[in-house]
Amino acid sequence: MATKKSKLSYDEGSIFTVKLRGDSIVIGIVSRKSHGSPGIVLSYFFLAATTDPYHEACQVERSSAILYIRVGDSQLINGNWPIIGRLPNWNRRCWPVPDFCRRNPILGTTYRVRLSDDNIEEVESEEAAPCSSDIPSFGVAGHKYVEEVLQMLVEERGNKIL
Repeated sequence: MATKKSKLSYDEGSIFTVKLRGDSIVIGIVSRKSHGSPGIVLSYFFLAATTDPYHEACQVERSSAILYIRVGDSQLINGNWPIIGRLPNWNRRCWPVPDFCRRNPILGTTYRVRLSDDNIEEVESEEAAPCSSDIPSFGVAGHKYVEEVLQMLVEERGNKIL
């Protein structure tokens, strides 16, 4: 029996929130989404300083993100990371796909990975190059990993907003 494909509840430019332990809230912005299933999103995350995360998200700049990462979309689909709106005047050129790093700890090598701007599942290039620790590893993270990393980043800042 064929099933009808449901419309996703998010798109590029969607704003969502992630509630962490200690009542901290992090704002997420979907920069890209995959074309396949299961869904993958490239998201940028920001500390929320106010009780109005939608208004705050409309003011953020990509460079102030505390994390960018590719993550499965299950939490967006099931509403655990609630979508609260969409960036007005969304322009994907202002949110380019960043580079990632593929690390081989056994050989001690690193590779800078560039993804397609139109398909975050497609590698455009990969070259041996040093990667700083702030460049996320190439791969797709699970939501629990992302929530733990965000919690750690919030705690490192002492729950103080930069």
